[in-house]
Amino acid sequence: MSTSIWGLAKTNPPPVADGVVEFPTKTRFHIALNVKQVSPMLAFYQVLFGVQPHTLREGYAKFDLREPPMNFSLNEVPKNAKGNGNFGIEVKDRKVLDAIGTRLQAAQLPWTHTGSGNNQVPELQVKDPEGNTWRIFCARDESTSATPGTQYH
Repeated sequence: MSTSIWGLAKTNPPPVADGVVEFPTKTRFHIALNVKQVSPMLAFYQVLFGVQPHTLREGYAKFDLREPPMNFSLNEVPKNAKGNGNFGIEVKDRKVLDAIGTRLQAAQLPWTHTGSGNNQVPELQVKDPEGNTWRIFCARDESTSATPGTQYH
């Protein structure tokens, strides 16, 4: 795999070494996604995150991400996987968004580019093999919004 789509995660910022697990901040998100099968999901998440799983065993895969700081795991739960989750990652600018789109296109993963126009946040959407939607979108200065009160999720 090549460098993370999220940037120079190995050098920016240095990890905080005050716990059992090192990651670049004092806190990070943990998302445990129940899936029908782990193996068909691996290629998608390796492309999306730009890294190999940190831990891989039957029925389980864990990605320790430094950028964005997140503990993301796939847990094989055949009877409880629904494939209807919605997740998002906010990026700082359009250049990062375009790099992610390029990576998805190179891996031949179908995605859509949405959010063009004056009042919309540029974003792309992609679904994992079980139908969970990922929205990757640009940060926005809400104080300059032409439509006060518009909510983005």
